[in-house]
Amino acid sequence: MAKDSEAAQLARCVAADPRVLLTLYADFLTESPEDTALPALALRDQARAGKLDLTYVPILTVALVDAPNNDTFLHLAKALAAFGHAAQTSAPFVVERLSALSITDDGAFWTLDGGLWCLGHLGGDVAADFVRSLQKESPPRVQRSKSVYRGTFNDDERQELFEATLQGVTKRLQAGDSGGWRGKQTTMTILAAAEAPKKMSPWMIR
Repeated sequence: MAKDSEAAQLARCVAADPRVLLTLYADFLTESPEDTALPALALRDQARAGKLDLTYVPILTVALVDAPNNDTFLHLAKALAAFGHAAQTSAPFVVERLSALSITDDGAFWTLDGGLWCLGHLGGDVAADFVRSLQKESPPRVQRSKSVYRGTFNDDERQELFEATLQGVTKRLQAGDSGGWRGKQTTMTILAAAEAPKKMSPWMIR
């Protein structure tokens, strides 16, 4: 897919029937797994806009389980989080994916961060138990692969951000049903590499 047409492609996908997007996702999953993030992102935007009803929760959950990469997984997790506690049945599958995640670079770090916030909105015992287990881990999840970590954050910075996320997600879980994670947490636009900040806060990618 040509980079200069990504925005137009996404706009067309968001405007499409969700059933078409799911068919596209299935086709990409077989033919070009690296492209599954596009329909997954469009489904996230549709879910946040209230264009998907609850009948899509099990379908999105199946798609999430089959997600071939972290970007696709996170878009689908956010689509499910848009339903709030109504999509709580998907929480075990989000936890399963996050449990298997090795934090060896910034992309994996942000996948864990975003996935935890999804669990905060999905709610339930499974989500809460997983967050508590992360708080008790030694060494912490984000430090296990520190000898091979490649990214912009040093060990202390990763730990500080991780602890802040665990605290924030815990508060979100304790607050009850949010009604769904319906909006981006930032208005930041994509910047050219030369303009991008050296380090991004979690809100820039949520």
